[in-house]
Amino acid sequence: MSIGRIRHIESEKRKARIRILLTAGLFLGMFCVGAGCAKDSPADSGVQDIVPENGAGPDGTPVTDAWNGADTTGTQETAQVGKLILTLPKGYSESTTDGLYLNQNYPDDQSNVYIYATEKTTDFEQVMAGGREQFAAFLDDAYEEQYKERPEISMTRYEAVSVGNYPAYAVELSYDLKGVHYVQLEYIVDADKTYYIAFSQVGDSLWMEAFRGSAETMIFSEAE
Repeated sequence: MSIGRIRHIESEKRKARIRILLTAGLFLGMFCVGAGCAKDSPADSGVQDIVPENGAGPDGTPVTDAWNGADTTGTQETAQVGKLILTLPKGYSESTTDGLYLNQNYPDDQSNVYIYATEKTTDFEQVMAGGREQFAAFLDDAYEEQYKERPEISMTRYEAVSVGNYPAYAVELSYDLKGVHYVQLEYIVDADKTYYIAFSQVGDSLWMEAFRGSAETMIFSEAE
């Protein structure tokens, strides 16, 4: 096998690894809408369709600041996955799914935070340097493979940042899939492991400001 062929195979392997990482949180967040994500609540609570019609909330009333997913009356908790620590938006707590945090209005509001850590990607910078076009292509292919649908993705942010002195990328995007509107803020951090943090706003909830504030609290501890 030629050296060129070997390099091509290794390049494709790198792309496959990063694609798995980038799409893991997206699919987990969408699964909450399609199949429900368990929290500490009765098993028969069911999953409600949260897609509002004509600006209405799940009970048919107009969506206002009183019901917009940004309920600040709840407690504020800290999340830790591996060495990554962050302060969750008020009202969010861990579900029975590792790394998945749901808000106190679930299942009416299925917005969520998902944190995932995997084996360190040694060629992180090389892969991520492919830019927003490559990132969008990963997502496009993944959605087609998983859902047989290619949503129109609006990516408003893709930039190299630093999280706790570690190199990272921040991505913000929105799209509609299976009748549900998503706005997502994602961080991919190259630390002792490769960390993926996805903040997913679902439907007409208004969590993005709180999500951005939560992201700013991210730090890394010396020990897990």
